[in-house]
Amino acid sequence: MKIILLKDVRKLGRAGEIAEVSDGFARNYLFPKKLGEPVTAEALERSKSLKSMREQIETESTGAVTELLQKLRSAVLEFSLPGDKEGHLYTGLKESEILAKISGGDQSMQKSLKLKDYTPLKQAGRHDITLQGSQKQTVKLTISITCQN
Repeated sequence: MKIILLKDVRKLGRAGEIAEVSDGFARNYLFPKKLGEPVTAEALERSKSLKSMREQIETESTGAVTELLQKLRSAVLEFSLPGDKEGHLYTGLKESEILAKISGGDQSMQKSLKLKDYTPLKQAGRHDITLQGSQKQTVKLTISITCQN
């Protein structure tokens, strides 16, 4: 049975795409959970509008990521974390914490950014890391970590 996905379904497709699934999977799982609907003329029109909206959002997001990367070229991010007098942190600085500070909590922005070859930082001081955007753009960042006693 051909269906149009209303939401992103893992290992099946993204919202607005047409997928071929078994009848039972469609009737028993996808339709009751409002994840998909049968292919009809009006459903195809909605599918096209969903795709165009998603493409528009992705282009806007890409522009925003590029802008953010340009701003961060000379920035130094500062973190204050609990640690001992020798500069060893009690908990490592995770990638998610850095991305949250960079994106200001914007989840869609966090999904389009990632730190290249990153391992959690466990030592106070200055560290250089590489931030990668959705279009494989990269920028070097400096992170300054101070210990709270």
